[in-house]
Amino acid sequence: MSSSSSNLNGEALAEFGKKHVTKGLGQLTSGVMSKGQGSYMSFEDGREMLDFTCGIGVTNLGHCHPKVSGAAAAQCMDLVHGQCSIAFHGPYLRLIEALLPMMPHPSLDSFFFWNSGSEAVEAAIKMSRIITKKQNIIAMQGGYHGRTFGAMAVTKSKTIYSEGVAPLM
Repeated sequence: MSSSSSNLNGEALAEFGKKHVTKGLGQLTSGVMSKGQGSYMSFEDGREMLDFTCGIGVTNLGHCHPKVSGAAAAQCMDLVHGQCSIAFHGPYLRLIEALLPMMPHPSLDSFFFWNSGSEAVEAAIKMSRIITKKQNIIAMQGGYHGRTFGAMAVTKSKTIYSEGVAPLM
């Protein structure tokens, strides 16, 4: 049985993370983040750092943008996970309605919103193979495309992401 993290903080909590978080996830800096505000991240040890990564799931509006956080909180009070394969829901359809006029061609009128960039890359690989009827995929050397199996096959930024699982595709 491993130690609990509920009473840990600071360096002890970071050490807990090093022990119990998979090695496939790398950190760009040490420590434990405690808060984000705008373009900055705060750490438990008091450091503040400008977040140049934009974060996964954090938009260019920054951390904890009041309008975005307020809209998310309001939506969570109505419906947290309105899976569109069960039934349509208003926010999903209103987003499509807002995006339609922005499409570069009228034929681009079908939408599916993925949960992650990795899933979008997986779908792009599938679609490119179906449409071109070819198996080869060209990927940028040094690019990061995700950690799902197909996305890892075209990710060459760090070998740690695919160590021990080859061949990928």
